[in-house]
Amino acid sequence: MFPEAQRPGSTAVIMDSGTLYVVATPIGNLEDMTPRAVRVLGEVALVAAEDTRRTLALLNHFNIKNRLLSLNADAERGRIAEILSILEQGKDVAIVTDAGTPAASDPGGAAVAAAIGRGLTVSPIPGASAVIAALSVSGAASARFSFEGFLPRSGRKRREALARFSSSDCPVVFFESPNRVPETLRDLLAACGPERRVSIHRELTKKFEEHITASLEEAASGNISLSEKGEYTLVVMPAKKTETGDDETDAAADAAKIDSAAGILLRHGLSGRDAASAASEILGLPKKQVYDRVKSLENAKSC
Repeated sequence: MFPEAQRPGSTAVIMDSGTLYVVATPIGNLEDMTPRAVRVLGEVALVAAEDTRRTLALLNHFNIKNRLLSLNADAERGRIAEILSILEQGKDVAIVTDAGTPAASDPGGAAVAAAIGRGLTVSPIPGASAVIAALSVSGAASARFSFEGFLPRSGRKRREALARFSSSDCPVVFFESPNRVPETLRDLLAACGPERRVSIHRELTKKFEEHITASLEEAASGNISLSEKGEYTLVVMPAKKTETGDDETDAAADAAKIDSAAGILLRHGLSGRDAASAASEILGLPKKQVYDRVKSLENAKSC
């Protein structure tokens, strides 16, 4: 933190204010709670929590007695004024979510932004992360990765997300609800092709922790047992690089992706034209290229 002001052009920090602590909590195993997090949660004037019932259980486990304020996604906007008022009185506040770090696919971001905008001090208390935990055991040897949070359930935003997976040159990490994992794996197969690999991580750090690594073809086949309970974090490996200028290899890779995507869409009852249109959006490839390939697939089947 800068003693008098932040970098040029930023909001000056009010020195007499309290600190808003963004506190990471365990994603499963309570032994991952850091001593610093325990101390801060016990010392602040208020703990703003995504779910006060779950946070109360956490505080009780560590013998912490403190005031709780609900800060779930629906209530966050209405609670920000109260949190800012406490901070401006020179008292500290901690934000926590049910598991992991606030503001990372969880509530808390709006409160943090409001505090920064008011010139108040914000400080992170880092801890367990499902994203980093999954990436570390995925086998993805990369200095870079992309995080997508939860995928959109449907529509244009979902197709755009799948297109990013298809062309990504680094691992992509995302969360998914257990009942939606099979459908998402099928969509990834259509977007990325059968050879791309995915690592599936369930219940990280918990008693029934599970890790599966397979090709998308294997993962989406239904032959891999996937529980409908628990929390899932998935890592899709990057697309394999092709030699620059190797147009023949690139064309073959595109054709394989189109065959996979269109094949699934056709089996679900779409017409050739509709399957080509949808596959074009999913894969980010020109409509004519996809349509010509789908037409040739239909002609081959009719022979």
